[in-house]
Amino acid sequence: MNLKKSLFILILCILVFSLGEYLTKLYGLDPPYAYLYVGMALKLLALISVLVFCIVFIVKKLKNPKN
Repeated sequence: MNLKKSLFILILCILVFSLGEYLTKLYGLDPPYAYLYVGMALKLLALISVLVFCIVFIVKKLKNPKN
């Protein structure tokens, strides 16, 4: 993965996590708690994406240490 793609993925994950955090704060306005659940799902998705990204990055560095 090149640097631009890596930075784009990380910035996108930060934005998704921020949106999830914002939506979980709106749960008082939504009686069936859809904002709360969507916000929690977005935060979880962002965290899983970062973990997968880090694991893939580490595996690629271990396989090819010159890059």
